[in-house]
Amino acid sequence: MPTAGLITMGRTGVIALSAVLVVLATGCFGTSASAVHTPGRIVTVGGPPPGAQQPVPGAEVRLVGTDQSTSVRADDNGWFSVDLPPGTYHVVVTGHAPRTDDRWDVTYPSDVTISPSRAKPLLLVFSIK
Repeated sequence: MPTAGLITMGRTGVIALSAVLVVLATGCFGTSASAVHTPGRIVTVGGPPPGAQQPVPGAEVRLVGTDQSTSVRADDNGWFSVDLPPGTYHVVVTGHAPRTDDRWDVTYPSDVTISPSRAKPLLLVFSIK
């Protein structure tokens, strides 16, 4: 006897629907479910004594990976955070960052690795001579 308004499906249909729901719930369609929240700080070192670390407020940090990249602006104390999948990213810093000979200086390290279990913040350093 047919039931109005109800969809009936066999065991195979229920299994297929369950699989689709699991995939959607775990974010397997390119969402940021596998992204790792990673804080960081951008500073300068060196310069006139005492040469202690100084934040670079407002610097724009761009992390460029093979499949994904993102840009973020540092706060007044040089802190920033990114949410990216694990991998190696090239660091490009612009805007309010130290410059030499009309070019943006390079940070150390120039490449960073975000691991699935990152426990400590990234530290990006400009060396001032």
